[in-house]
Amino acid sequence: MHFEKHLVRVGNSLGVVLDKQLLRTMGLGRKTKVRLRTDGHVIVLERAQKPKFDPGRATREAHAVRHACALDTARELFDSLSPDHMAQLGAGRMTFSMYTTVLASRATFDARWLMVIDRLDRVREAFDANRSTEEAIEEAIAAVPTVDGVESAGRLTGDVQINRPGTALRCDERAVDRAGGPTRTS
Repeated sequence: MHFEKHLVRVGNSLGVVLDKQLLRTMGLGRKTKVRLRTDGHVIVLERAQKPKFDPGRATREAHAVRHACALDTARELFDSLSPDHMAQLGAGRMTFSMYTTVLASRATFDARWLMVIDRLDRVREAFDANRSTEEAIEEAIAAVPTVDGVESAGRLTGDVQINRPGTALRCDERAVDRAGGPTRTS
């Protein structure tokens, strides 16, 4: 990143206003301690300490993005699949609007939810490629097999959180923004 800035008056001193995008990228906040150094020509601003890795935060952020992407896919597919189509995909015989409502209220996903979310993402991709509903469902089922030990009869339920690395959902930047994007460390 490259920025040109003007110095601004801050009390009896001068300062530089840092943009929100730069602060977010650097993980800086109001209470973050920084170190300044100069060689007489260049001023370097850096964190006083490197942020500690927080695996819980990383998991929460990944879950928020996954959830936003799933909701984005649900909005794109809204009412394009019948309850019978949802049953074929492993969600049980439910309307798509019921699926979206339940999805929006979920805090965690169990293995069956992840399977259905992955399959719906594949259906969306197939629809974007102008495939019929039947072709899209067949491709989704072939691409995302039933998870071992997961019963696919009945409606989606359960609250067991399972992380499946390597599973990427398609979503646009608007969906990630709705999830709050990466949170800042302060």
